[in-house]
Amino acid sequence: MSERLASGARTVVFAALEQVVDAVVACDRVGRVVLFNAAAERLWARDRAEMLGHEISTALPELGSAFDGAASGVPSTLTFELRDGRRALGAVTVSRIAADGDETLVAMVRDVTTDMGWREESRLLATAADETDRAIVITDADRRIVYTNRIFTEMFGYQRAEIIGRPWQETLDDRHLSPEILQRLRRRTETSSRFSDELRVRDKSGREIWVNLAVNAVRDGAGKVRNVVATLADITRVKQVQILQRDVLEAVANDVPLKAVMRLICERVEAVAPEVRCSVLEVGDDRKLHLLAAPSLPVALNEAVEGFPLAIAGSCPTAALRGEPVITTDIENDPLWAAYTEVAVPFGLRACWSSPIKLRDGRVAGTFAFYFAERRSPSPWHEQLVAICLHLSMLALERHTTQQHIA
Repeated sequence: MSERLASGARTVVFAALEQVVDAVVACDRVGRVVLFNAAAERLWARDRAEMLGHEISTALPELGSAFDGAASGVPSTLTFELRDGRRALGAVTVSRIAADGDETLVAMVRDVTTDMGWREESRLLATAADETDRAIVITDADRRIVYTNRIFTEMFGYQRAEIIGRPWQETLDDRHLSPEILQRLRRRTETSSRFSDELRVRDKSGREIWVNLAVNAVRDGAGKVRNVVATLADITRVKQVQILQRDVLEAVANDVPLKAVMRLICERVEAVAPEVRCSVLEVGDDRKLHLLAAPSLPVALNEAVEGFPLAIAGSCPTAALRGEPVITTDIENDPLWAAYTEVAVPFGLRACWSSPIKLRDGRVAGTFAFYFAERRSPSPWHEQLVAICLHLSMLALERHTTQQHIA
């Protein structure tokens, strides 16, 4: 930016610049310091007497580089060193003033070190909030949402613009959040600084989600709630497994028929992990496999495996014979399946993981298998599910055997 002043006006301008709160340094056309105001003295901790008349490139090299650039009036940021060795950030605007046939360059410098520090800290906090694996929501004193992190939008399917300003219970409320539960949450928020709870809620599409809710109430000096910070961890899988175990154990304890128990296990697992189809086979006294449950597998495969002898053929007969898991990541090209692909591949089955069900005495009583529609290995989640299902299947088979002996 360039300004042309009338004769004698520069003195008035310099007097005004002496009073501004920002540091001001002015140089003549050859780069000598002609103004170093009181704010500049405070910023650099230097007396103007040691600055006036000296070349800016020597006295303050960083600022000299700003003068060397085009004086556009557009603020820029530079890093400069203070007399005590500290580094500081300054927002610099350089202008030209022409008066009395001479030209002066004027730099106005504002120390933005603290502002930049807060900005960087805010950026880091926002990054931490977005990269955590828990959803975060913050409300104001009226329980209206003022902030959500990225995981919250991913978990519940809402964009931030859809929920900012809305009461939090409108976002999470559904038939599971009864008035009694809502009242309990409000009461605990008012009386406790922090607490946790488990809730069953729904996302935007209506999908059921179990969450572990941790609430921290932020209070003002008078003790009134100013904000509520809540983190939500998705524990849906944990709760589904707990429900699976509870329902199966209850069925076994009530002597529900073995095939019905095994079907219950398969159906619950397929609901928890829709990408798998389950099969439970029993090893009979004839040393052959017999179908207990496979509600989602093709009839052709179930018929082919019924009465199949234990042998190195396919995944389940091999697992039963060896007494160890058999992972077939590619049914179509695995030698174990060479003679049986026609009962699997045409029906979209591409991989199989079969595990032996062992009784407490070590005998193999059956197999539990996962089938997949893609070529793949089981994930850690699948491994966790199978371990639980093998234990439940073992309990059901032992209970069934005991009941048969009693009969």
